[in-house]
Amino acid sequence: MATQRVDTKGSSLEEAKARAAQRQANRAAAEVEGQRAAGQLASRAKGPLPQSSSDLQTETTGHLLATLQMKLKELDEEVKADERGADELKRHLQRLQQEHAELKKERDRAAALVEGYEAGSVTFDKEYSKLMDNSDETYKMVRAKHKEAIGILQKEDTFAYHPAYKRPTDKFEAAYYTPVPLKKAEEKKSPAQLKVERMRKQGTLSQVGGAASSG
Repeated sequence: MATQRVDTKGSSLEEAKARAAQRQANRAAAEVEGQRAAGQLASRAKGPLPQSSSDLQTETTGHLLATLQMKLKELDEEVKADERGADELKRHLQRLQQEHAELKKERDRAAALVEGYEAGSVTFDKEYSKLMDNSDETYKMVRAKHKEAIGILQKEDTFAYHPAYKRPTDKFEAAYYTPVPLKKAEEKKSPAQLKVERMRKQGTLSQVGGAASSG
């Protein structure tokens, strides 16, 4: 819808420019016509140009005046049309300015909402990261304790446990299992976080915290 309105405004501007160019062309044509008719009068009279209304009582001068009146009427209509077009452009510009103001208000409300959500997500991300760190440390500790316990079971003065297989003399057996090493997952930004960063780069959101941090 916005694109269509911008195109309409551009079309109106082009029409106004075209009318202005046509008006200039008509004025130039009227001046040329006046000069031509005046020249004809001078050539026919073989004397100076007419200086008063009494000098314009001929058929040629009547035709000249009629032509000039017609041109002036056309120019007057074009001026009125341009004025109407200018008024329409002003009204169109006012509508666009009002729509721009409303869209800006909606954008600001949405930006404030996003920043409020982001402020909450920052706290959540910190807690989640802390939980993952604790889980990673706990798992590493469990693996170390498991290895330590297997070492105790393998001692001859305890159970002489062989993890890989049971020997004929073994009195103790258990399923062979070793906790696999796990690598802590790298923290990645969510699609929502990436979108917020793009909005900040574009200037839609403030660069640091914005309304959320200022409160």
